[in-house]
Amino acid sequence: MLNNIKEPHHIDKIIQRVFKDFEQPLKIEGIDLYVKLSIGIAIYPDDSNELDKLIKYADTAMYQVKHTGKNNYGYFNKKHYEIVKPKYYLRKKCYVVLKKINLNCFIKPK
Repeated sequence: MLNNIKEPHHIDKIIQRVFKDFEQPLKIEGIDLYVKLSIGIAIYPDDSNELDKLIKYADTAMYQVKHTGKNNYGYFNKKHYEIVKPKYYLRKKCYVVLKKINLNCFIKPK
């Protein structure tokens, strides 16, 4: 979470620096690991003033980024959310039911 952002374009600058930091591989025990990022952004109070909704909206934006190609970032889009909301609701209900019967579920959006 970013706090005290005065102007929305400052978010873009910060995110671009984060991506720049991850351009070089992380070296762990002699192995180069390349990290790809998918970042979703929701803005308080424009998108919501409730923390739970902001997290859900940022998550929605992140999945939209993953759907269009990884290693990018995107902002929450209310019109897009209204289209995909039924899919997320169904996914959530599926996880709840499967957890009750002790199964794991992995859903990969197309």
